[in-house]
Amino acid sequence: MSSRHGIRQLEAMKLYMLHQKTQTRDPDDLSEAVQGSRKWSLPNIKCPRCPLTAGPLRSYPIVDLSGLADRKPFESGWPVPLERFRELAEIVRPYIPAHLPIERSTHLGPLTGKVTRPPEDYATSFLFGTDLLREEAFVRLCERSGLRLQGVPAKVRCRKDPELRLVELQADALVNLVPEALPPQALPDGELRVCPLCGLNNIKEIQSDWIAIKRSSIPAQGDYFDLKEYPGFFMVTERLKEAMEEAGIRGVLFGEVLVTDE
Repeated sequence: MSSRHGIRQLEAMKLYMLHQKTQTRDPDDLSEAVQGSRKWSLPNIKCPRCPLTAGPLRSYPIVDLSGLADRKPFESGWPVPLERFRELAEIVRPYIPAHLPIERSTHLGPLTGKVTRPPEDYATSFLFGTDLLREEAFVRLCERSGLRLQGVPAKVRCRKDPELRLVELQADALVNLVPEALPPQALPDGELRVCPLCGLNNIKEIQSDWIAIKRSSIPAQGDYFDLKEYPGFFMVTERLKEAMEEAGIRGVLFGEVLVTDE
């Protein structure tokens, strides 16, 4: 059992952070291979208590608001008063999986856009920040026994390959970091604080090697997770990592994440 910052690591559970390859001229470097946006989003909040106005953005590609009669309030993203945000949150709650939180400025719906630089071997490559892969690769991963992956077709086009079909992964759950493992530059105030009204926290910045995950926050079901306190840090279980390696998935690196019992 290893430790960092005096925190014990559990050997039974392993998580791995997905890192996009970003080396110049690397044929697997697909970090800027897709340009796109999402059709809808929850607005930001004019919080009467919290001085913070912005933070990292979360995306739920699995959410489809096309059946909603009035979608206009979810198309601008402009800040609204807290009470108005709560009203809008109630409207979209039935469209969002119950285990996922409704947060300010959350982007909703599948990615829409274009593939600007398809790799030579994109049949087995991850794209766009480690959450897009070709449909055939997604099917192969899902066919492996015990794997539970949620994915939705991305609405992206590719001029060089009109038949290209990509799937965007949806995080199965959000896992919690251990605040005590963060260095001072991440939390200048010395402790993690969350606004009780708007939910925004005071984390200034974060790097993958600062992250330790609370074992109690990892669900028994699921293999693909995002970080609750700071979205965009995708993690996979050991079995999904092994499945990806056996399937020859390229364009991504794995970094083991500290899992603790606090």
